[in-house]
Amino acid sequence: MLGDAIHTMTPGQGVDANTALRDAALLCRELTPTSQGTKPLPAAIADYEAEMIPYGFARVADSLAQNGSSGSDALHKPVIGRVMLAVTRMYFRAVDRIPALKKRFLNSLYTYRSS
Repeated sequence: MLGDAIHTMTPGQGVDANTALRDAALLCRELTPTSQGTKPLPAAIADYEAEMIPYGFARVADSLAQNGSSGSDALHKPVIGRVMLAVTRMYFRAVDRIPALKKRFLNSLYTYRSS
């Protein structure tokens, strides 16, 4: 199981896709010795899970914390949620049209994704 199938998280900032790619690379690295006959399959899967679980749970927690997925967040209220959505859309339009703001936003995003 990889990506969203094993780490159920919100789609914020592409973290779920990045985690899926990281999972795939790790699983490939663990299964390669199995295909060469130098490592038993159960050991490869156990090693994959042992390395994946800590960062996987950390990414899910980050995703939930950053995206207000508790259901009680103001974003889920009818009036406040609409206002927040409108403000968010205006922010992203500004980021798209102002080069300095876009650069700052992307640098912040790349720093977050690489951690």
